Amino acid sequence: MLLKNGKLSDLIGELQSLLNGTGEQSEDDFDAIASQVSQLAAEVRQLGWSRQITVLKGNDSQIGLTSLIMPAATLGALGYGYMWWKGLKFSDLMYVTKRSMTAAILNLHKHLESVTEAIANTKKHLTKRVQNLDDKLLEQKEISKSILESSSFINSN
Repeated sequence: MLLKNGKLSDLIGELQSLLNGTGEQSEDDFDAIASQVSQLAAEVRQLGWSRQITVLKGNDSQIGLTSLIMPAATLGALGYGYMWWKGLKFSDLMYVTKRSMTAAILNLHKHLESVTEAIANTKKHLTKRVQNLDDKLLEQKEISKSILESSSFINSN
């Protein structure tokens, strides 16, 4: 506080003047204290002069770090909430081990086999239905032919 206001050097100056005015101490003590106070005053003055002042002027065109903190925290919280909702953990996303990759491939293979089996069953079922329709169509043609023949026989008599 004293260093900011520049009053520390005034305080040290007053200490020097007090030391110069007292004669109760021995000359060696007086010289040692006076030299220490002088050194301290010189260091304080040097600190005061060598202090660098940095002035920051904010522009509207520059985006500060603080304006990015809230959106990043919001996105992080939303991502974590989605992972919690889906039952995922960070460890599920971070590491792919040989065992987990093998398990994923086997799971995919099982699903593909069940899909292939379902497609084959559907193909058999549809083939049966088409064959059944073909048989009915042939039967209908025969019935139509016999009706036509009987009606032509009746018309001819």
